[in-house]
Amino acid sequence: MRDDVILTDKPLPDAIVEAAPNCAAFAFPTTLNDHTRRIADLAVEGTFVATYNGEHFIKLGRKNITWHAPDNGERLHMVLRMRPVMALAQAYAATGQNEYAVAAADYMHEFMDGFPLEPDGAHKKYRSTLDLCIRSRYFAQSLQLVARSEPFDDALLTRLMHYLARQFQFLRENISTTINWRVHNARDLLIGALHLPFLKGADDWRDFAVKVLNDAWHRQFLPDGVHYERNPVYHLGMTSTFAQLYELGQSIPDLGIAVTLEGLEKAYDFVLACAKPNGYLCGLHDSQSEFTGHVRDGKYEEGHKSVDNEKSWRAFREKFDLSTEYPSPSQYFPDAGLGFFRTGWTEDDAWVSFDATRWGGGHCHLGRNSVQLHANRRSLVIDPGWLEYSSNDWGVHGRSTRAHNTCNLNGLTQVQTNPSRTFHHHAPGYETMFSVYEGGYWDTELKWNFTKAGQGVWAEHARTMFWVQDRFMFVADSMYRLPQHENESPDEAPSFEINWQLSDGPQLDLATDASRAVAHFGDSNLLLLFPIRPEGATLTAHTGEMDPIRGWVPGDHKHRPAPQLCLSVPHMTKQHDYYVSVLVPYTTEKPPAVNVDATSPLGTVGHVKLKWEDGSSDEVHWGCGFGLMSGNVDDFETDSSLVHLRRDASGKVVKGCCVDGTYLSPWATTPQAKPETFTI
Repeated sequence: MRDDVILTDKPLPDAIVEAAPNCAAFAFPTTLNDHTRRIADLAVEGTFVATYNGEHFIKLGRKNITWHAPDNGERLHMVLRMRPVMALAQAYAATGQNEYAVAAADYMHEFMDGFPLEPDGAHKKYRSTLDLCIRSRYFAQSLQLVARSEPFDDALLTRLMHYLARQFQFLRENISTTINWRVHNARDLLIGALHLPFLKGADDWRDFAVKVLNDAWHRQFLPDGVHYERNPVYHLGMTSTFAQLYELGQSIPDLGIAVTLEGLEKAYDFVLACAKPNGYLCGLHDSQSEFTGHVRDGKYEEGHKSVDNEKSWRAFREKFDLSTEYPSPSQYFPDAGLGFFRTGWTEDDAWVSFDATRWGGGHCHLGRNSVQLHANRRSLVIDPGWLEYSSNDWGVHGRSTRAHNTCNLNGLTQVQTNPSRTFHHHAPGYETMFSVYEGGYWDTELKWNFTKAGQGVWAEHARTMFWVQDRFMFVADSMYRLPQHENESPDEAPSFEINWQLSDGPQLDLATDASRAVAHFGDSNLLLLFPIRPEGATLTAHTGEMDPIRGWVPGDHKHRPAPQLCLSVPHMTKQHDYYVSVLVPYTTEKPPAVNVDATSPLGTVGHVKLKWEDGSSDEVHWGCGFGLMSGNVDDFETDSSLVHLRRDASGKVVKGCCVDGTYLSPWATTPQAKPETFTI
């Protein structure tokens, strides 16, 4: 035994390298790609690559480093996690070139010099357990690749063992209590224990980490398979982490890891569902997207946009000998409150999302009842995702309700109140999702947490999304509010708006009566109809505005102006009203010619009838918030609250859907035993 910290008599290089197979599930790649080689080469020159909203090059030098704080705090976190050390170790292992090992040794020396430890094992200024665990894991994993190199002599290895032992012990005693931080902390504590099993405390780190990870598996993943932060990016990170833990548990059963293959299958189905047909993430919450192209074009090597969810899903299933047949294209996750629906699994298929997210913390955005639409190889109506991953004005706007395709009052934002009465119905060719947000709209900002409890408007917003997949998306909104006081005058009533954030680049044509808008991109276009709208409504486009920020989407490490359509009235004088939007994607030069007839469902059954140029028509009949059966309407009778009928030019019904009903006479006259969604 070397001392009271390093509990082995073996030479340290041998002890480190021989322990590496304990953690094969988390091993670095054995091949060196161009991106990693570039990071390593820049590190040899004294430059760290910090990846945050693009690549940032931090010139640190190799000796007497001043660990300055770059302008952006998140970039500082990227520096303090020391990822380039991992790249240097990989480059040395792949090439055998000593310069990489020398640079790795220099940076480890400099870091320990620059950040001496307090008595409790932490740094005086930077005590983030997330930075600590990631960096300590990188150091421990890197050592297996460089421990036998000339620069890593006994003095450096001994110093590193004492430094890491104190860091891991601090992590053991101060592990995060919540979200992905807790999983990262425990996973990296386990990796440290397995890579450096001869350190004092390693057995305790291992046993404690496994208990925490098992607890997180049971608590942090919802019954529908979604990680409880409800965020596509963090869900994939947590899912891949637990997949590695499952693999580790299979190779070392005595660890007692509780992760199940069945649970991982559900989690990976969410990974697949939240990617659009172009291969990119959907932009929901703290994620980013692209609106055309395909991830397989290799455009991105780093960051959220480099992730290929379909590839991750397929790799998981192939690794564990599971069928790679795609799941149903209708994916509803009730515990998360999210729906992702598509016509199929190719690039040419259409895709729709509905956000009724149950609150999952600071990585969620305030876009309840927001929808997205991707069709004909273009994202038409989009969620901007995070405009900046920080608490500045860009970050606050990206999280706000106004940035999303939903309704608001006074331009104010939602709060963390969970949606209620959320449900989904599916039939071939149709998707229906309904949800009610009852939390009102408030003068507050969501940074990582809410900043204040300002004045607001008590209100309830219910939305019905009904997707007739071969022709249009029907969106019906109900807004109910309470007056500000008993004698509220019309001028005191709050403003009302429905926003539709488009992707960048279209030519717009807005009707002066606010009845319709055309967004012409050239290859994939969108007609928006507003057959039931507020009296006196105006339709405007906000593009690239700064005061306040409106009409922006994330681009290649910068913001791009993109039109946000806003249907609004300065004063919502009614306490309760209904509105309808119809979204029609098309590929022709001119938008479809259509005549519209509509009746509001307020207190009765409403309808929207679309008469197309070829003489055919589509009808949607729906009741007040799914609280009424339609009964006798025109030439049919049903107990459903939502019915679609398509008629040919002669008026004959050729297609239809009955949502959550038992009969639709005269086509389905025998009542079913219980309400179902069926087609005719």
